[in-house]
Amino acid sequence: MAKDKVTEEFGSLVFTDADMRERLPKPTYKELRRVIDEGKSIDLQIANEVAHAMKEWAL
Repeated sequence: MAKDKVTEEFGSLVFTDADMRERLPKPTYKELRRVIDEGKSIDLQIANEVAHAMKEWAL
């Protein structure tokens, strides 16, 4: 793959904040943002909901 092609595609297929906002229930998204923004520990239930949303997005 040419260097320009790698640079162009790097990071193009990631689970973005917009994807999270769209795919997660609102309370889950808000808690995840709090975890990310404040560096808090993530609750297992929230982590499982995020993992499921990421899996569905990836498929």
